[in-house]
Amino acid sequence: MEIASEVRPGILILAPEGEITLGNAGEVNEFVTRKMGDAYRKLVFDLKNVTYLDSSAVGMIVAIHTGLQGPDGGAVRLCNLSSDVLEVFKASSLESFLNIDLTLEESLGALA
Repeated sequence: MEIASEVRPGILILAPEGEITLGNAGEVNEFVTRKMGDAYRKLVFDLKNVTYLDSSAVGMIVAIHTGLQGPDGGAVRLCNLSSDVLEVFKASSLESFLNIDLTLEESLGALA
């Protein structure tokens, strides 16, 4: 799985590509953990190039989201979801639990 990354002041942006499934969700989680380290508490998943997510991918994102929330101001935002990917979050009633934005700029603005 290809995952592009970009750093903005205090924010890590990750842009995975393709499908995130049980077969590679652990790999994505390890990548996130390694990239974030202790340096970042704010993360944006730019999902513009993600074509499919399964329940293990959703669980991974929820776990990262939950792990970053706390008194130190950590946060996760998702952006650029295709209608199919957004539907996965809606079907599991997570679109109101997670922070989902239309664009990367909206996510970055919300974390500023």
